Amino acid sequence: EGADRTGASPLRLRPALGLALLSAALTAVIFLVVLLLVAGWSVDPLAAALAVSVLPVAAIAAARIPGDPETRGVAGCLLVAGGVGCLALLPGDSAWFTVVPQLLAGAGMGMALPALAGELLPERTRREVARVLSIRHAGIAVALALIAPIVADSLDDTISEARLQGTAALLDASLDPQDKFD
Repeated sequence: EGADRTGASPLRLRPALGLALLSAALTAVIFLVVLLLVAGWSVDPLAAALAVSVLPVAAIAAARIPGDPETRGVAGCLLVAGGVGCLALLPGDSAWFTVVPQLLAGAGMGMALPALAGELLPERTRREVARVLSIRHAGIAVALALIAPIVADSLDDTISEARLQGTAALLDASLDPQDKFD
């Protein structure tokens, strides 16, 4: 792979696509786990932040795993996919159930990101750095564009259901009818 006249290496499609998809998946994991813990399960925000810290700790540890960049990139992406799959199948509403999926996704992140961004997609020139950053941001933007409407609709449904339950509880309460009306 030779450099072009600006000194930047040509874009490698597979690592670029892998980086974009990995960025999208990690955005989804972080966004949805925090939303699930705080809004879905009513976990205290500080406890949720502590629970989500598993992800970066696993990433830092896994970033030290040696090996061929392509192998680490593929293995890391597969671990992230496994973590996302596990998050989709949680058996209950405890923050503890998110630990193993976060460990998988975090380890995958630690293995894949350095392999993709830096090794398989070099960042030696300003143009290469901008290109890798743009690929990451494109993945993040796509993830948020797909997730936001789904989450907004789900939250609207949840809020409507909560209002109906609150109204039903008030109507069923043994209060004076005028107090209920007020």
